Amino acid sequence: MSAPDRLWFLYAAYSAFWLLLAGFLVHLGRRHRAVDRAVRALEARLEKRA
Repeated sequence: MSAPDRLWFLYAAYSAFWLLLAGFLVHLGRRHRAVDRAVRALEARLEKRA
């Protein structure tokens, strides 16, 4: 048995890690945009009151 045959799980884990990291970063980006929109809305409301 060659090394790649014995270490297939290492390649699978490496791929899974990068996929999960990419998904997490996409999720963070979406949350950041939502928070940014909320902050802008609050700022607009405060400007109207002043």
